[in-house]
Amino acid sequence: MDSGTESAASYFLELSVSAFNRDSGIGIGWEASSFIAYIPLMVVVIAAIIAGRLWRVLTRRR
Repeated sequence: MDSGTESAASYFLELSVSAFNRDSGIGIGWEASSFIAYIPLMVVVIAAIIAGRLWRVLTRRR
């Protein structure tokens, strides 16, 4: 990379988040110190599952 930076760290919703770029690929990771930190992730996954099911049901009716 031009800037020489291969990784960056920040905070999102009070979670430590890191992004990296290496020869093997790019990725994003986070570190949670308690179970409560996983609640937003669970809400997003459940919402995606429900939205996917609703989309399938509503598109079949047309």
